[in-house]
Amino acid sequence: VVVKIQRPGIKKLIDVDIKDDIYPTLNDIFMHKPFAIGKVVNLTNKIIEVRPSCLIKKINDEVVYSPDVKLLPYDTVEVPYYIFINNSLITKREISQAEFFVSVDDLEPEDKIQKPILINDKNSWDGSVSNLAYFVRSDFEFSSNYSKNILQSFKNYLDTINPELLIFNQVKILFENFIKEMNYVADPRASVEHVQFPNETIKLKGGDCDDLSVCFASLLESIGIQTAFVDYKNPDGISHVNLLINTNLSPLQMNLITNNDSKIVIRKNIDGKDEIWIPIETTCLKDFDTAWNIA
Repeated sequence: VVVKIQRPGIKKLIDVDIKDDIYPTLNDIFMHKPFAIGKVVNLTNKIIEVRPSCLIKKINDEVVYSPDVKLLPYDTVEVPYYIFINNSLITKREISQAEFFVSVDDLEPEDKIQKPILINDKNSWDGSVSNLAYFVRSDFEFSSNYSKNILQSFKNYLDTINPELLIFNQVKILFENFIKEMNYVADPRASVEHVQFPNETIKLKGGDCDDLSVCFASLLESIGIQTAFVDYKNPDGISHVNLLINTNLSPLQMNLITNNDSKIVIRKNIDGKDEIWIPIETTCLKDFDTAWNIA
């Protein structure tokens, strides 16, 4: 944004540089990372404050204000634009119009400009594996009910096992019941990554590596079992995703689940204590032990 700030009677010019397309499911990111960046030029000999704001009618009900930016006399600064997405259930990718504003001294915009911006649908993903967490958390109520219903049918068995192995056995039971009706189905080639929500994967009875990993991670996370995504980058450009799962066991308890230390990963928890995590290949639709061995 280039804004020439002067008193009434002097023209102002605004231009906008949009940095990112909008991904509705990744809403929180756009509240902390600006999707548009600009420059504001103060052509006066006084200190002023400008307030950037914007409106994208497809995803907002009202104007979203960004933090004020102070400009010294004749100073030039960057102006960030943030957005809050009210409508996250968008089912179709399309070009929308974004309106950008800059205010000085009060909340009334002094000028505005419109720019086209791509609004992706709710299943679109930016390809950053860490951002799959937004899809994991989106269906926690569904995932929790699904997991609890399965585990309830194994209550008598779970009540008899070593309490230290409760999480390990819950993971095994959930995985083997989850994969019973699943099929591996690759995404069609498209210009943007597509990720299913957990309830969609269960309903459709299949998906690709990110769909299956997101779904199983959600089934576990919704009942308090920690997971982490593993991102594999191959030289040929093909990427792959699977899961690490926290057993809550210490390294000294490894022999409770395996004698092969190549089948575990040691990670520190928030208190600095080592814990055993196990990898699971969610596209292996045979059984838990095979999926663990492959991963």
